[in-house]
Amino acid sequence: MYMRMLQLKIRQGELPGLTQLYEEKIIPALQKIGGCLYACLMQSVHQSEEGISMTLWRSEEDASRYERSGLFMKLVADARPFFAESSEWNLQLSKDFTLEYTPGPAEPTLKSFSVSTSSSEAIPSKERTPNAFLRIVSLYIKPGKREEYKQLYERDIIPALLATHGCQFSCLSTPTGDSNEAISVTLWNSRGDAEEYERSGTFDQLLQTIKHTLSDLSQLRMQSVGTRLPSVTSEDIEVDGFHLIASKSFMS
Repeated sequence: MYMRMLQLKIRQGELPGLTQLYEEKIIPALQKIGGCLYACLMQSVHQSEEGISMTLWRSEEDASRYERSGLFMKLVADARPFFAESSEWNLQLSKDFTLEYTPGPAEPTLKSFSVSTSSSEAIPSKERTPNAFLRIVSLYIKPGKREEYKQLYERDIIPALLATHGCQFSCLSTPTGDSNEAISVTLWNSRGDAEEYERSGTFDQLLQTIKHTLSDLSQLRMQSVGTRLPSVTSEDIEVDGFHLIASKSFMS
């Protein structure tokens, strides 16, 4: 599988409009193009203007074909009115030859990942529950330790997560290219289930099992700072939570 994550800045008060566009236009378009297994729109629990559109694909080639088709840029253009204004300003010359500065929409940031291992072929196909919640852990692996981390994730972390009440799905993704970043995505029945997982100490225990595979800075931060949802704990370890606003599985 292959994962694409489009990070968005949503204009205040425009989430309902963006959600409607996502459900009525973006999801049907993704379903028609072929190769897309799952699509969802999510909103950060602690930064309401931050959103992510996440898609899972059968292969990198399927995702690339989607981009080459021009559909991706068209859908971004359709969603642009709902984006928050950028901190950068557009400079243009008015009719009377005076300079005008106007804020433009913040452009989304696209990240692409190869799904190294997951608890199933795709995120469960059942329809989104009202309280569905996504938890994303981002960390960095020591050079040469990526394969060992993947094996530990598959052997120890996925079974522990699926044995935890409320966890529906788990997957480990690593970016394409030379980056040593790893992304763990878990889908929960509710935010309460994810937070109870945090409080139980299981997350801390699982971090200890893979600690030796993490970058030196990640290990240092683990010793001095707790990793509690939904806060950024360091440049190397980030734990964030998202409300699932809209989603659709295209698995038959």
